[in-house]
Amino acid sequence: MAEDYSRWSTEDLIEEIQREEEALADLRATLQDAEENVAGLEKTIEDERLPLARERYRRRARTIEELRRRIAARTEDIRRRQERIAEREKDLIRLQILRASPITIAAVRRIISALRGWQTRRLAQQRDDQERLARLEALQVKEAALPIRLTWLREQLLFWRDQVRTIRRELAAEEARLERKKAALPKLYRIKIRLYNEIEGPRGSPVGMFQGWFDIDAILDPTTGMVKWEWWLTALEIRIARTHMVGYFKGMAKWASPDDIGQAYLDEMIGIPYGERTATYARTRLGVPLTKGIPSEFIRKAEQMKVADLIVGESSVEPKPNLKPAGENMGVFFQQAMIIAQDGTVKWQERRSRWVWHPPDDQVKKVKEELGIE
Repeated sequence: MAEDYSRWSTEDLIEEIQREEEALADLRATLQDAEENVAGLEKTIEDERLPLARERYRRRARTIEELRRRIAARTEDIRRRQERIAEREKDLIRLQILRASPITIAAVRRIISALRGWQTRRLAQQRDDQERLARLEALQVKEAALPIRLTWLREQLLFWRDQVRTIRRELAAEEARLERKKAALPKLYRIKIRLYNEIEGPRGSPVGMFQGWFDIDAILDPTTGMVKWEWWLTALEIRIARTHMVGYFKGMAKWASPDDIGQAYLDEMIGIPYGERTATYARTRLGVPLTKGIPSEFIRKAEQMKVADLIVGESSVEPKPNLKPAGENMGVFFQQAMIIAQDGTVKWQERRSRWVWHPPDDQVKKVKEELGIE
């Protein structure tokens, strides 16, 4: 029965995935050695069948040289693997002293057991190569009967082909377990939200007179698929989106430079509102707002709207995964702003279609570390 990794914490999953990837690298190296043994034995059998003794001797000499090189390289590799096993054993003792979670301790024990098993297999490969080298060197000095040599070589070939099949099965199982762990990690998505001030509709249901449509970053619960609204970046971007929406309807987003401040239609005696301050729009002597195309009743309500008044609604549009998060594709994207009357008619609509905020590099780095993204 497959283990339910969705119950693990993100930190435990990332740490376990790193350990698993190290172990997989060792197993792939072991598989490569076994495949090289198979290829070498197949070539040796082919060489032994050559009718010319001189050519057979020459090829056998090359094989001996290759075996010597491989034995020397594997000796160093075995030493490094033994050091890695010792490091993992120290990690296990440290985790036991610190009273780490049973899941983490069990995972480290499993890695140590796997490393020991693979080290045993490497030592067996080393012994086999050394025996093979001794036999070939002996053959160089004193030719043995061809049937005897071929019988031994074929036995070795069958053994190493079986080893290759076994290691491949182990590798497939380990890779499948690693993929299940990676799938249990929370993923970064782009989701669409709608901000609106809550008013009562004609049938008593809440509707939004002032609406802002935004795209923001979020993570989904792997088990439920629901947005984790409490995640720090999502909460931060919602606050930023709220400020931009209120700023838009108060006139703060109406100009491109200080020279265009007149486009805000605000009372310049009071100035541009910030934070929790309310706005006052410029009016004629008769009290009619100077804004164009927006009824006075909406201007009156806009002058009272604050950031804290806005409700967050999630769009039904399917969230899009962000597989390569970076500063330029993360942040708050202002899609459009709308004013809707109680009868449902649209009184104002402007498509903004622009980024209003990108996270700085340190926040992008923090997100990647939390989600285990390289």
